Amino acid sequence: IINRLLSLKLWTPLSQLSFGVYLIHPIVIFVEQLGDRQKEPFRLTTYGYSFISVSMVSFALSLVLALLVEIPCARLVQLVVATNNKK
Repeated sequence: IINRLLSLKLWTPLSQLSFGVYLIHPIVIFVEQLGDRQKEPFRLTTYGYSFISVSMVSFALSLVLALLVEIPCARLVQLVVATNNKK
């Protein structure tokens, strides 16, 4: 039952986005830290908001990256491979 649940096609786009988030989130964190003018004292709500904002921005940028770069490049590779297989 677990194998069937985890092998659903539903997880494919999420897996592609999560890899993009993995690549993008250090940059987002770095930019966020550069924007701080002063150090803030530790508060759970501040770190919670920071986590949520970094996650949302990272997923949004990952989606943009997937739509503008990853998907067109994958289709171009499929097109090239299909034309090479016909020869």
